[in-house]
Amino acid sequence: MAGQQSCLSGGSVELDRAVRREKLTGDQAEVACPRVLKDYQTLMGGVDVHDQLRLHRYSLQLAIKYKKYYKSLFLGLVDLAVINACIVCNARRIAGGMRTGKHVKFLKQLDHELCQLREEDWKVLVSTETTTTTPSKRRSRPQRSGHNRVQNDE
Repeated sequence: MAGQQSCLSGGSVELDRAVRREKLTGDQAEVACPRVLKDYQTLMGGVDVHDQLRLHRYSLQLAIKYKKYYKSLFLGLVDLAVINACIVCNARRIAGGMRTGKHVKFLKQLDHELCQLREEDWKVLVSTETTTTTPSKRRSRPQRSGHNRVQNDE
């Protein structure tokens, strides 16, 4: 099992030591942690880069607390979509030879544009007439209606 974890995670499963600080007292203690985790924190600076961008200014996920986990998870996905939109907007500005915009300015512009939408605009966005769908691939083999036992050579 340990060999499979190493292969799947792309790293070593050997244990290493990490320093952990107690929140209340501030005391430091050494604890065992997987080497993969320590390598990740070293190479990524301790925090995922996307999280740094998301938490830099304003996060919907952190602004509103819910008892149900999936509501907070949804707001995290909205945060990711807003950050990705900001990244795409800046990439387009760079390609057009313009300077990149500030994140807070992008958020204000997005908020302003969403508030400017009228009911007719939403109807156009939601209507199926304006939506283009991509055709799905045809399946090469027919789907079975039930589960059948299959004998393998293993």
